[in-house]
Amino acid sequence: MRIIWGTVALLGFALSAWAAVSLPEGTVLFPVPIAKRTSAGPYRWLRHPMYLGNWMLITGCAGLAAGFWNAIAVGTLAELLMREWAWRETRKP
Repeated sequence: MRIIWGTVALLGFALSAWAAVSLPEGTVLFPVPIAKRTSAGPYRWLRHPMYLGNWMLITGCAGLAAGFWNAIAVGTLAELLMREWAWRETRKP
């Protein structure tokens, strides 16, 4: 199982890195939303590839540490908390 979780973590990291490199120049990654739409890289298939990549990375690392169901729970919880934080940052007056 370690090979599977390690692969999930590495694929998640690779997807997040590819998504970050594919953004237009001058784009701030987090928490400011993308001003210009892009269709380069993974953005042509997914709307939020960095979210999926981060979820896969966190889930893979949690799977290495704790097992299947704990990995899914930790990955989902961490992703939801990051999205909530980003949403609150964009709503500040």
